[in-house]
Amino acid sequence: MISYSIKRLLGLHLALAVAFPILSPLTGRAGDQLAAQPPPPPPVTKIPEGNFLSFWDGGLVIDIEERVRVEWRENTRDFDSSLSDDNDDSWILNRFRFGLAVKPVSWLRIYGQSQDSREADSDRANIPGIRSAEGDDEWDLRQGFVALGDLKKFPLLFTVGRQAISYGDGRLISDSRWGNFGRTFDALRLRWEKQYYFWIEAFAMRPVQILRHEFAPERLGEDGLVEMIDQFAGVGSRGGEVVDP
Repeated sequence: MISYSIKRLLGLHLALAVAFPILSPLTGRAGDQLAAQPPPPPPVTKIPEGNFLSFWDGGLVIDIEERVRVEWRENTRDFDSSLSDDNDDSWILNRFRFGLAVKPVSWLRIYGQSQDSREADSDRANIPGIRSAEGDDEWDLRQGFVALGDLKKFPLLFTVGRQAISYGDGRLISDSRWGNFGRTFDALRLRWEKQYYFWIEAFAMRPVQILRHEFAPERLGEDGLVEMIDQFAGVGSRGGEVVDP
């Protein structure tokens, strides 16, 4: 019994002695491979997107726009280089806009935007609309409106005042972005919207006429608003409806 136990112990030690040299290189190579792998990259921290001129969670938002464009035209009206026209010239157009939006609660938004538009180094009259001139319109009221409603909570939105409005692809009613003045409307609008994919809007509006050296012509006066309210009340015959699914 003693000799048998000794033989078993010797056999076990011999087996461990043989197995250890075989396993140790394998574990060494696996450890080397783990050590050779580069450490994982640090997690990417995403910077939240937003307007850096937006304050108090959108309660106050400022927008600023400055645009300068150089135009050069030849044969504008007649396609005859032998004839001269005051539009066959070059000039510089500059436009600056400053807007301020106040939204104290989710269902109330008040917005105002001023605009300064000028034309420089031109031979044509420096009066807006005269012989196709852009002309000068210093510090005019481009937009000024109040919007009542929160479409996320209730399907109706009412907007009144001077607004930049575009419907569909802009063929009939839109803001002219190429022109130096743009196009806005003194309007009343009532919008019904169904889950962001279907809406109907009733409106009464008229385009704002740019008048040189006049700030916010009397389109927003009392008589003008009363007239538009009358048109809005008779929207079936004199206003309009637009469906844009």
